[in-house]
Amino acid sequence: MKIHPTETSRAENAYEDVLQHLTSTISENIAEDAQKTKIFSSACICTVPKYLRKLKESAYTPRLFAINPLHRNEEHLQKPMKHVKMSYTDDLVSQLTMVMKGLELVEKKKAVLQECVAPAEMKKLLDDAKKCYA
Repeated sequence: MKIHPTETSRAENAYEDVLQHLTSTISENIAEDAQKTKIFSSACICTVPKYLRKLKESAYTPRLFAINPLHRNEEHLQKPMKHVKMSYTDDLVSQLTMVMKGLELVEKKKAVLQECVAPAEMKKLLDDAKKCYA
């Protein structure tokens, strides 16, 4: 079967059209989902009053994963989501390292993580987290 140049260019144009449509659709979906998550940006976890918790304790006890720091000592709640948390952390650190220049990837990640756990930063984050549990 012989392919004519016009057939090749039509196929390339069709490919470009499909690629452009997919890119546009994905961008729209990302923007739409990002907008939805802004609704929850001020969400917080509140302490349930003891009298309410006693009515139905199972309703207020996590079963799938830990809501740290409240349930950090419950080992069965730590393991199921650990790989997910690590994956998200790796994605976040990878995004932060994309703008850094001149270092190997491993060194970039170490630098970002060191900055994240700097004493002043940790204190601020800890204070912000404590506000959510008040």
